[in-house]
Amino acid sequence: AYVAEAPIDLPSTGAFVSLPIEHTEAEAKARYVSVPRETQDVFRIVSLRNPLSAPLLPGPADVYVAGKFALTSAVELTPIGGRIELGLGVEQAIKIARNVKFEEDSSGMFKRQLALRHTIEVEVQNHLQGPALVEVRERVPIAAEAQQDDIAITIENVAPAWDDYDPPRPGQAKLEGGRVWSVDVPAAGKRELSATWIVKIPVNHELIGGNRRES
Repeated sequence: AYVAEAPIDLPSTGAFVSLPIEHTEAEAKARYVSVPRETQDVFRIVSLRNPLSAPLLPGPADVYVAGKFALTSAVELTPIGGRIELGLGVEQAIKIARNVKFEEDSSGMFKRQLALRHTIEVEVQNHLQGPALVEVRERVPIAAEAQQDDIAITIENVAPAWDDYDPPRPGQAKLEGGRVWSVDVPAAGKRELSATWIVKIPVNHELIGGNRRES
């Protein structure tokens, strides 16, 4: 039950009536999320805490930015003090590019192994008037448990450092190999990210779909 500050009389007109019963402010923090191996779009995400003294029920939410209607989003059931995240669509002022370098070389005793070196380079450009916190998500390959005697995967170099990324996904399997960069990009500036990993396989083997796994 939501308790209003004062009683009010509503005429019975048979039409649906929307009645605001509380106005509460909360600090919202914006960040930007991109998965450049899938798309070059950068998405705006706003997070805040439920400021009400009661749970926030699920339902639609109209989102306004700088006083102008932006879109209608959806809010999930959120407990008191719980975290709310709202997607605000694509941010056109942040651009991202992802390039891949690939080298294949034989290595090991009597050249029994192939070393497949993959290097990804990501450039983030911020054309906003202020700094932006950008979250760049990646995924490194993982050898199947039954093939770990034949396949070895080594992360050679990452700059800047990234973190493991394993979001909660109820009812779904754990995300293997997830990684994430969280970088501050200055206004009208750019940041460069890079990572290199090596996949070693027997020389007479080939990865399903081709040895060049990233493109």
